[in-house]
Amino acid sequence: MTPNQITLIRIFLVPFMIFFYLADFIPYGKLIAVIIFAVAAITDFIDGKLARKTGQVTDLGKFLDPIADKLLIVGALVLVITDTMVIANWAVWAGIIAIIILAREFMVTGLRQVAASKNIIISADNWGKYKAFIQDLALPAFMLLSFFNQYEILTGSGLSAFAYVCFVLIITATLLTIISGVNYFIKNWKVFEETEQNTTKKAITSNGINFEIIEDSNSKTKKIETKKPVKKQSSEKSKSNAKTVKAKKKSTRTEEKISNKK
Repeated sequence: MTPNQITLIRIFLVPFMIFFYLADFIPYGKLIAVIIFAVAAITDFIDGKLARKTGQVTDLGKFLDPIADKLLIVGALVLVITDTMVIANWAVWAGIIAIIILAREFMVTGLRQVAASKNIIISADNWGKYKAFIQDLALPAFMLLSFFNQYEILTGSGLSAFAYVCFVLIITATLLTIISGVNYFIKNWKVFEETEQNTTKKAITSNGINFEIIEDSNSKTKKIETKKPVKKQSSEKSKSNAKTVKAKKKSTRTEEKISNKK
């Protein structure tokens, strides 16, 4: 199995996680959703390590991997912030945290799209990996918190302690989200700069047809323009006309000499 196939599996797991979390008619559905999230998060580690080990690091993988991560994180985040068993006492803070995380994800995605239009691939950096790791702990922890509330597995001080751990994790993840987002833009701000067009022209002739190849070194594209063959100058016509006139004059003089002899 290739790293890209593992990444696709992570993408396909997201709908199943959402289904089981919302399916109250399925016993322990939220616990199943947490397990699916954990499996998907583990595939994020496996595909990256496998790609580096086997030398299968591709542009497609660099493109799909952050998309798979965002789908998993955004899907779990939406589930958590819309779950009344989780946000009953911190709805305002949950909304602020969600806006920060979602805004960062959309902004970085836009940055990658601009970079891709200029044939630049932006890979995840260390801050992004730290952020993803803490999010992979915080979001399933909140999903477990909802599961514990639903079946009253934890109560009293035990439930309060677990909720406190969840809040610490999500606040840490939010701070790392801000830091990693700012870092992405600082490191890759050059993609927004307009580059001067650097072109070279080559002229070739084939079968009497002139071609001009314009090569752009910035976008790595080539443009071929066809030029019509240049017509001969009118001076050549005038020379041929002059020769014709001279020939006529000579023939006229020859005729006159013959007539005079007679």
